[in-house]
Amino acid sequence: MERFGRNIKESMEEVQVPKEKLNRTIAQGILKAKHEKPKRKQRLLVSMASVLMVGIVAVLITVLGYGEEEMLGEGRVTSIFVEEDDIPYLKRLALNNQYTKLNVSLEQEGIKVTLEDVIYDQNVFAVSFRVEQEEEKETLEIEQNLTFGHDANSYNSKAIYPIVEDNEVASFIYIPYEGAEGWDNNLEVTIQMTRIGEKKGEWDFVFNVDKYHTQAPQYSNIFYGKEILSEHKRVELNRYREDQDFAYFEGFVHLPKEQEELSWLPATPEVLPSVATKIGEGYYSFHENISRANIVASSFEYEQVNYQNVINDKSKEYKATPIRIAYPLQRGGERLSFTLTPIKHQPFHYIRERELLENILLPQENLELKVKSITHLDEYTSIIIESDKELVYFPFEMFRVYNKLESEIYPLLEMKMNGTEIELLYPKLPEQSKNYMEVPEITEVFDELMLNVGQE
Repeated sequence: MERFGRNIKESMEEVQVPKEKLNRTIAQGILKAKHEKPKRKQRLLVSMASVLMVGIVAVLITVLGYGEEEMLGEGRVTSIFVEEDDIPYLKRLALNNQYTKLNVSLEQEGIKVTLEDVIYDQNVFAVSFRVEQEEEKETLEIEQNLTFGHDANSYNSKAIYPIVEDNEVASFIYIPYEGAEGWDNNLEVTIQMTRIGEKKGEWDFVFNVDKYHTQAPQYSNIFYGKEILSEHKRVELNRYREDQDFAYFEGFVHLPKEQEELSWLPATPEVLPSVATKIGEGYYSFHENISRANIVASSFEYEQVNYQNVINDKSKEYKATPIRIAYPLQRGGERLSFTLTPIKHQPFHYIRERELLENILLPQENLELKVKSITHLDEYTSIIIESDKELVYFPFEMFRVYNKLESEIYPLLEMKMNGTEIELLYPKLPEQSKNYMEVPEITEVFDELMLNVGQE
């Protein structure tokens, strides 16, 4: 870790997680669930969002202790979390029996819902569930609400889940957070599923769960920063730590007041070689410079906190928002290296869906983009985009390509920018069925704040 050891300042202030953190986490789960073909039956990531006050009619649940053995369904003894590879932290906790078994079911309208396990510590809250129903479909839309005892508000989501074996949905609700010492050690949770497919009902659960206290992580001080004083913009990464899977970079960003009302769209961890996500006041695109291992970016939408300006004027304070990046550790001795670029765009429900054809326009507010050509090679598909302006960087990694017939998402493998012409390289796309592209509306790219991390 000495390679990041440019000491500049002490650790960041401790902050609390407000309800806004949960209000903005639904999009990743919806988008991932919307088109993903599950590799296994327990791999879907879903988050909760959007404030809604609700009344509660629920079943009280008796919770078993951590790791106590209880048969799940017909002979099931393995937690969904044990099978989870996309989020190694959840899998590691489950393998160490650091989770709570629920194993409680409700059945209405011919649909049975079972809450199976809960993981709750200072870093994450997650609860796995299984929905059993008789209709033969490829997906199932579920409306659900989540309420924490420490918060007077409830949070709701509407997500589309893939149906896998035996007409079941097997997934989990996942809420990452940090600074959660303010959350109750014994937390009361209410989960309500109000509509499953076309059927409305009251699949309502209330339970208490004890927080599992894991060891507090140890950080080293680092410094990568960039500031434009005249425009009151700056970005900084100032803390670093490692575990056996990831390197974590933390810091904060400040944009001028007129940039505060930004909507958000996170891309999913499958997008390679980059991931974009909203973090606090803006959007940040993390694109790799060394390998094609995933970058997993996570957002922590704390209330804004004061930070000393450590770039130029040390006496000045800004209202800034913490950010965090989790980057897979390089196994071949390669130096960690990526670029952080703030961007701004419209909310996720503004995404347009376009059939991927030559000469189609990819509508943007301040930019004209057109698909010039689509070339299918032996192992890849090359898409050439024409722009009416020269671009230093543009987050094309957020323009996801998928095939409805194959139920597959195709990640961006490489992006080559040459002035007004951009080549996007994807895995070979199907040629006999229609491919589609999700087109978010990008309103501003702050390439003047592009921050090279881990590079000389």
